[in-house]
Amino acid sequence: QEVTATLEFELSFGADGQLPSATRSVLDSAFSGDKLTGWLSEMNDEGMGIEAVTVFGEGGEELSSVKDVGQSITNPPQDGGEDEIPLNTYLNSKFSRSGAMFDVVSKGNKEIDVTSLGVHIESMGTGIALEVWTREGTYYGNEKNQGAWTLNGGKAIEIPQGLGPGRFTPVPRELFQRVRIPRGGTVGFYVTLTTDGGILLGQGTFDTFEDEQLEIQSGVSSKYRFGATNPGRVWNGALNYVVVE
Repeated sequence: QEVTATLEFELSFGADGQLPSATRSVLDSAFSGDKLTGWLSEMNDEGMGIEAVTVFGEGGEELSSVKDVGQSITNPPQDGGEDEIPLNTYLNSKFSRSGAMFDVVSKGNKEIDVTSLGVHIESMGTGIALEVWTREGTYYGNEKNQGAWTLNGGKAIEIPQGLGPGRFTPVPRELFQRVRIPRGGTVGFYVTLTTDGGILLGQGTFDTFEDEQLEIQSGVSSKYRFGATNPGRVWNGALNYVVVE
């Protein structure tokens, strides 16, 4: 479906110009791979600060909107009246490994569905193979036990275009199957490329990234597939989720 993006922005020279992953996801629906990457690179060099991004469908309906992107990101209801909520870690990478294992914890008494992911990768190439494995309960103690995990979608997900360091690369939403986080429960995630390296990670043992509903915890790096691990690693990534009523 063709979309038209209307951007309202101002140049903030001296700012870092870093755009949240959800903002880039919206822009990605308006610009194709290389065009988007080139446009972002040029604007980031100028220290651009985007105030609002709105994407419209062919019939003029609002498909997605990002307002006051420096503070918050809102999406209109999806099918079924759902509102997606973003939760990101940081982009402060120190290591490049095949993959990362970490826990996502529900803090409340409602179930959560993770609807999409963004990853921090080195590559700006095309056709990048990514595997997302999950298990109910913590990853800890199951780092090398492939039988304890389920592969999302049953196969690797192909990322059309990597955005490289300093940006979260969106995982194609249509290829990612929702992951249910039980009430007050924990789900272990194993996000990995099929290569020897390329996932960018931070360092930290007790780092957490949270909002009122959900918490992403630090974990370990892992050699592909279910290989040797290194503790005290922070997954650089982003996720969107909905609260299941």
